[in-house]
Amino acid sequence: MKSSTIGALKALYLHVLVIFAIGLGVRLAYWSDARAYSIGADEPDYVLPAQTLLRDGHYVDTFITPGRTWTRVPLTSLVFAASFLFVNDGAARGAVGDDATLMQPRYDALNMAQIAESLVTVALMMLLTARIFPTRSKRAVLLTGYIGALYPPLASSPAQRALSEPTSIMLIMAAIYALSMWSPHGSLRKAVAVAAVSGGLLGVGALARPIALMFLPFAIVWMFICYISWQRASAVGIIKQIQTSASEPEQAKSGLIRRFHRPITCGLVATVMCFLAISPWTLYNYRHYGRFLLLDTASATAYWNYHNYRGEDITARMSALPNPADRLSLIVKEGTANILEYPERAISGVVFSFFYFWHMESNSAVLLNPWDMTQRDPDVPDLLHSDAAFLLVGLAGVCGLVGVGLRRPSDRAGRTLLLLNLWLLSMVLLGLLVPYDGRYRLPAAPAFIILAAGLFATTEWRAVFSPRRALLLLRHYPRVAIGAMALCLWVLAGAYSPNIPPLLRCLYQSWRGDIALVTGSFSNGPDYVNSGAPTALARYKLAQQAFPGFFYPYRREAEVAAANRLDDLARQQYETSRRLAPDDPYSILGFADLANRHADWKLTGDERKWVLRDESDWLGNPWNSFHPSTLRDERLDIGSGRDIGYIRGFYAPDQPSSSFNYRWSRGRSTVRIPASGTAPYKFAKLRLSAPGIGPNDPMAVRIEAEGEGTTLNVAPGWADYTIKLPTEKQTTGQVITLEITSPTRKVSQYMPNSNDPRSLGVGIDSISLQH
Repeated sequence: MKSSTIGALKALYLHVLVIFAIGLGVRLAYWSDARAYSIGADEPDYVLPAQTLLRDGHYVDTFITPGRTWTRVPLTSLVFAASFLFVNDGAARGAVGDDATLMQPRYDALNMAQIAESLVTVALMMLLTARIFPTRSKRAVLLTGYIGALYPPLASSPAQRALSEPTSIMLIMAAIYALSMWSPHGSLRKAVAVAAVSGGLLGVGALARPIALMFLPFAIVWMFICYISWQRASAVGIIKQIQTSASEPEQAKSGLIRRFHRPITCGLVATVMCFLAISPWTLYNYRHYGRFLLLDTASATAYWNYHNYRGEDITARMSALPNPADRLSLIVKEGTANILEYPERAISGVVFSFFYFWHMESNSAVLLNPWDMTQRDPDVPDLLHSDAAFLLVGLAGVCGLVGVGLRRPSDRAGRTLLLLNLWLLSMVLLGLLVPYDGRYRLPAAPAFIILAAGLFATTEWRAVFSPRRALLLLRHYPRVAIGAMALCLWVLAGAYSPNIPPLLRCLYQSWRGDIALVTGSFSNGPDYVNSGAPTALARYKLAQQAFPGFFYPYRREAEVAAANRLDDLARQQYETSRRLAPDDPYSILGFADLANRHADWKLTGDERKWVLRDESDWLGNPWNSFHPSTLRDERLDIGSGRDIGYIRGFYAPDQPSSSFNYRWSRGRSTVRIPASGTAPYKFAKLRLSAPGIGPNDPMAVRIEAEGEGTTLNVAPGWADYTIKLPTEKQTTGQVITLEITSPTRKVSQYMPNSNDPRSLGVGIDSISLQH
């Protein structure tokens, strides 16, 4: 082998290593910034069965879980259970369900599993790109890898949520790659084997997310299209006539079945293998529910939800039916009946959904649509890079679809491109009926990234940057130009709304305010006033004028005012932010921190409700990046509601009297106290109590401070416990962090008549640091 070839291979391998290093680094950065310290929304549907499987040794369908009215397919839970095996943590293994922060190490493990799946998806995308663009394979493959490694939705979602999408998309991309090996001519045995493998992968993928099953008919149609295209090409001599064996003279056969013997056979094999892969789960459903239930009911529930034009109480109607198979029949029946009864609203919804596929996340933030975020608890500026990447990759992808992605399927590259196009088509059609399935931008992302990379790799850039040559190309390929323009307008129309221009002006002024703070200097006074604060506050006022209905500049003004001890102004601005966006976690944390500085403030009822929100409303990225104020007396009153910026892993406060409040931990909790003094703290005094239920024995509570642990025997009844802090590890101005782990006692176990679902760890009333 020539030295130049060896050098090129080494450079290629080095690029691949860099791609996966970057991809892993980006995903770990998202993970560390927004680790899932709690599980919400649909995530218990996956975590509960995984935890139960390892703890009790048998799988429990989420339909049995109280409060759920649907069933889920099992593969995601099985993947999570496998990741849990790598967690050597007794507290996490003993957690009941997902209601305890004891599960935190297992949440980390499931995110690591999803990150690994995301990187495998990037590898499959690169393999597909090499197959699609053989003449520019090296450049196209590397572009696909770099875009896939950096693309925010593809990187952030698996690192920050417990989702079924990473597993499902990995398997679908694997199925598409396997299908790309199918040929309309040559060995029938190989074609059948490829169909069997791809059908099995789609079946397994459907056990992660049923959308994989939807692609099966498209895959079969693809086989027929490729076979017909090859026949026509052979007939007119575009490709050389393939000699077949005497036992299979395909061109001489007559009749539809004989003529299409290969795609019919392979389609049947793919279908059989797909349903064989699904059948163990179908059998499980039959044994548990006594009725045929192919996959689950969760996906179908969204069909009724999005077409509930009558405004019925879907949960109540489904709860009246104990069997999920009956619920599935009801869902399909009522969803279809709504569409037939209100066709004009159904058509309007389809039109909206057609553009919704491309909506911008910052727009949904403005419109208070936080369920649709790709990040856990994102801030508006955090969304801008994600929006820009989505928009640019989307525009390049649709241009690539028209420019290089609409080839005749007469060769392997063309056939693989057609597969990607059909996958995109299936997602668009599904999104027209159930927009929910496109909300994370993940299902369609691999196809658009591949098409965008192919466009960039095959474009003659010298012609692009030469206006005269570019104009000649446009005139020579008018259909490509018109098609690309039409699809780009679709993307831009879907991303645009009347809110976007004022939003951009608002964010620009807010950005100018932030810049003023960065360039400002601090005084040496006790309040450390930033000299850029007046300019910043003026900029935030301009931002509020640009978009009065957007909460962000009010919250930023409140944060700056609070940092510069303009506390009354900060409270006023937080009030406006709360009215405009009551779910904004940064505002919740910021106001609680502000109120904690003023024990004399009597909070209004709305303000108290705000600071007493469940911690799942602010955990993740906001809590990680939030810096609470220094406690002037180095004492934290836990249970006041104003403490949420300092604590993690607690239930809502208990308040037996107007002068006494506290919190029960969830089993694993964290308290952080910014130290105000310069001298090291020698001790931490904690007022603790074990729950007054169950055994009267003391509870073994382990407290780690700066990596050094102490075990306390905490008895029922409030008492002070003192631990020693490692002074040699303390630095000036650091945050003292205490990690508290304890057993839990389930209230309903010891009080059968109680409706309290909590599992109580150690109770904490206050913590103070002492020199």
